[in-house]
Amino acid sequence: MVECKTRWKSTKIFLSDAVKNLTALAIGASLLLSGAQAQTLQETLELTYRTNPGLKAQRAALRATDELAAQARAGRRPSANGSIMYEETGGSYDPPAGGGAAGDPTAGIFSSFSGTGTDNSTTAGIELQQPLFKGFRTFNSIREADARIDAAQAELIDSEQAVLSDAVAAYFSVVTNEESVKASEATLRSLERQRQAASVRFEVGQATRTDMAQAEARYAGADAQLISARSDLAAARRQFERVVGQMPLGLAVEPDLPLLPQTLEDALAVAAASNPQLLAAQSRLDASAYALRAARGLLSPSLTANATYGYVENQFIDGDVSERTTIGAQLTIPLYQGGATYSAIRQAREANKADRFALQDTERRVIEQVSVTWERVGATRATFQATTATIAASELALQGLILENQVGQRTTLDVLDGERELLNALLSNYQARERYYLTVFSLLRVMGQLTAQGLALGVDVYDAEVNKRNVEALWLGTGRSIQD
Repeated sequence: MVECKTRWKSTKIFLSDAVKNLTALAIGASLLLSGAQAQTLQETLELTYRTNPGLKAQRAALRATDELAAQARAGRRPSANGSIMYEETGGSYDPPAGGGAAGDPTAGIFSSFSGTGTDNSTTAGIELQQPLFKGFRTFNSIREADARIDAAQAELIDSEQAVLSDAVAAYFSVVTNEESVKASEATLRSLERQRQAASVRFEVGQATRTDMAQAEARYAGADAQLISARSDLAAARRQFERVVGQMPLGLAVEPDLPLLPQTLEDALAVAAASNPQLLAAQSRLDASAYALRAARGLLSPSLTANATYGYVENQFIDGDVSERTTIGAQLTIPLYQGGATYSAIRQAREANKADRFALQDTERRVIEQVSVTWERVGATRATFQATTATIAASELALQGLILENQVGQRTTLDVLDGERELLNALLSNYQARERYYLTVFSLLRVMGQLTAQGLALGVDVYDAEVNKRNVEALWLGTGRSIQD
C-alpha cells in the first residue's frame, strides 16, 4: 500500500512539472506578444535611426561632402580682391662741408635741404577677374563634384542599412537569449523536482544511488547552462543599448516581417536599382570620368577678363593724387609644365579604369549576395518550421517517458534525456527563428531596402539632396543647409 502511494506521488510530481513548464513558457510568450508595454521592432528601428551616433557622424560627413558643389561652381564665378597700403618714410640730409666745390651751382640748392623729415603715402586698389574659358575644366569639375556627392549619399544609405541591420541583430539576440533563459529556468525547476522525486523513490527502495547521481548531475549541468544563458542575455542587452540607445523593454517575440519579392529575378531587379554599394560604385565611376576630362582640359588655353582700379595719394609730393583704371583680357596658352599635365592625365585615366573594374566587381558581388541570401531565406524558414514541429514531438515524448518510468518500463536516465531533448528542441527553435528573421532582413539589405524609407519607419527621412539643392540655388554658394 505504501509502495502504491509513493508511486502515485512520484507520478504526480513528474506530470505536474511537465505541465507547469509548458504552461510557464506559453504564458510568458503570450505576455510578451500582448503586453501593452512591449517594444516592437518598428519602434526599435525608429529609435535607432533618430539617435545612433554613428549614423549622425555619417550624415555630418555627407554635409561636408556636399560643399564640393559650391567649391566647384565657384570656378565659373567672378573673383574680387581689394588691397590697401600705407607707407611712412623718414630720413635726414646734411650738405657737404663748405657748401660744396668751388663754383658748384647746386651748392646753394643742397644747403637749403639740410635737416630731417618724414613722408607718407596711401595706395588702394581693387581687382576683378571673370573666367571666360578654361578648357571645360570648370564644367567637368562641377559634374565630378555632383557625382562625388551622389556617391557619398549612397555610402550614407549603406551606413544606414548597416546600423539598422545591427539594430535588428541586437533585437533578435535579446529575444532569443530571453527565451533561452526562461526555458533553462523552467528546465532547472523541473530537474529539481525530479531530483526530489528520485530521492523519494530511493527512500522506498524503488531507485538506486545511480539514479540519484544522474539526477544530481543533470541538475548541476542545467544550473551551469542557466548561468551561461544569463551571461549571454546580459551581453545581448548591452549590445542592444549600444546600438539602439536604451535598454530593451519587453520586446515582441515574433514581429511582423516585411514583404519580400515573389521571385529571385524580382529581387535582383530591385538590387540593381537600389543597392547602395552598386549606386556608389557607379557614381564613383562617373566622377572619375569627369575628372579625366578635367585633366585633359589642362592642355587647353584659358581666357580671363580682368578689371582693376588703383588710387595713390602722396606718392611723390604731399597732396598729389593719382587714379588708374584698366580693363582687359588675358589668354594663357600652356606650352610646357615639365610633364606634370600629362602625368595628371595618365593618373586620372588609370583611376577611371580602376573605378570601372570596381563597378564590375560590385555587380558580381551583389548578384551573388542576393542569390545566396534568397536561397538561405527558404532554407532558414524550413528549418524554423521543422524545429517548431520538433518541440511538440519532444513534449509528447517526455510525457510518455514520465508515465512509462512510473510503471518500470523506463529508467530515470531516459526521463532525464527526454528533459534534455525538450530543452535542446526549444533552444534550437529559438535560434532557428532568429536565423530566419535575420536572413530576411539580410535580403532586404542586399536589395537596398533596409532603410527608413524602405521600411516605412515613422521618422523624417534624411534628405541628402537638400544640401546640394541649397547650394545650387544660391549664386554665391554661402548658404547653410537646413539640416544643420
